[in-house]
Amino acid sequence: MTGTLNVNGFLKAKGTKLVNGAGEEVFLRGINLGNWFLPEAYMWKVPHSLGKHHIMEKVFSELLGEEKANKFWETYFNTYTMESDIKKIKEEGFNSIRLPLNYRVFMNNDRVFDENHIKIIDRTLDWCEKYGIYCILDLHGAPGGQTGTNIDDSLNNYPDLFADNENVELTVFFWKSLAERYKDRTIIGGYDLLNEPVPKEHKQYHDKLIDVYKKIIKAIREVDNNHLIILECSNWATDFRIFTEKHDDNMVIQFHKYWCPIDYRFVRDYLNIRETLNLPLWMGESGENTLDWYQGSFQMLEDYNISWCFWPWKKLAAKNNPCSIKVPEGWDKLGNHAKGDIQLSADEAESILNELLENIKFENCEYNQEVLNALFRRAPFRIQAEYYQLHGVGQSYYFRDKVATNVNFRREEGLNVKFICGKDDELPQFDSDPSNHMPENERLYISLQAGDWVKYEVNATEDQFIDLSAHIAAETMDAVIELWLNSEVNLTGSAVIENGWHIQTLTEKALLPAGIHELKLIVRNGIVKVDYFDIK
Repeated sequence: MTGTLNVNGFLKAKGTKLVNGAGEEVFLRGINLGNWFLPEAYMWKVPHSLGKHHIMEKVFSELLGEEKANKFWETYFNTYTMESDIKKIKEEGFNSIRLPLNYRVFMNNDRVFDENHIKIIDRTLDWCEKYGIYCILDLHGAPGGQTGTNIDDSLNNYPDLFADNENVELTVFFWKSLAERYKDRTIIGGYDLLNEPVPKEHKQYHDKLIDVYKKIIKAIREVDNNHLIILECSNWATDFRIFTEKHDDNMVIQFHKYWCPIDYRFVRDYLNIRETLNLPLWMGESGENTLDWYQGSFQMLEDYNISWCFWPWKKLAAKNNPCSIKVPEGWDKLGNHAKGDIQLSADEAESILNELLENIKFENCEYNQEVLNALFRRAPFRIQAEYYQLHGVGQSYYFRDKVATNVNFRREEGLNVKFICGKDDELPQFDSDPSNHMPENERLYISLQAGDWVKYEVNATEDQFIDLSAHIAAETMDAVIELWLNSEVNLTGSAVIENGWHIQTLTEKALLPAGIHELKLIVRNGIVKVDYFDIK
């Protein structure tokens, strides 16, 4: 990572970098406030029969009556994210949020805005200013829908944004109105025009997507020349090939990254388009995985100087994001009612939903600190041995002999990497059930010989004393390693590694000062196999 985390004036694109109003290069570390203005079924832990926001609204109105259902949604929108959330986000080290919007929460199809709902955005921006956090506005649910799936609240399961010009005009009007309102708000980092547009099954709309982008940009620039324009790749924000030119002098290309190997090849194309078009990249969504994957994936993004935004801040009953909303008593009954399996009474439905309104408050959530520690490589956390830094040979790693194993992972570096369980697959399954760590049958280990070394990033928010152990094994009888902090302090001395897989304590109560550090593993003698390090 290069660049400051400081929030100071309008964000601008300057070549491949982002800079703030003072001309300082900025690196964005952000988090998505998903599930707020566009609830999604999987984050509510409800079945597909409640899979879209408008379906939830319909079912809740039928259960509670329109007046009480409207009151529920008003309370939900006003409570889901509060100042305490923004304050905590800042304290954890983030300098930006992405705010997903469903257009119809803020504007009806007669182009009339709901001022009460717009004021929730205003209030959020005020909190962002107070704590120094850029806010990126993201149109997650466009008129007609840009994906045709549950994530955009589309009515017809089709990307009707591109099939009906009236939807295009509504979208253009929506963005121009927001730009007119917020043109002087420096705390807004940029306008993310469409979330994950045009899945590959609707690739006939690729050209139409670019046309829509151009129309929105033209309308925004009629009232606002200050803010960054953010354009997402097609096909769930993964296919960069729609971009062959810059569409604005102040724009960023955004991609999303889920469930894929943490390997140069999986960001190479984005890095190439960054250099070809000479503009910045932003990874606007990634998450929904294990702590191990977070540690490696977000390290790789920072190594390649790609600003990032984690998904999401909050969802129901979750271990793999920061805030876990407690499940209200009787919650499953809502889904069973929607499926037609039971008939839920109005009083019981009201009780369940009222409990949800209490549980969504930050102070009532269960907080998963280990998720933040993995994202920021911050002690205490686990380091998977194969996720060393990627600044290049001689800077982040050195292997005396380049090895090509059957595992198709980090082959460019010549890493000797294999499955712990001994299987001969090409790659692990990175979409495994989200839990704390990768299951043993999907874990990799690295084999290093005398003279090899690798570096890892380790951070601390304050001075602390750490214990460091490893899941490790010697391949030869004389295996010796050393672990160095910033190439200055030998934490372990010459540690003799025992045979067979085992947890070996390498150092106890070693001082880790506040700050950003490098942990360097050097093999002095023999051959060792390393699965992971635990820093506690």
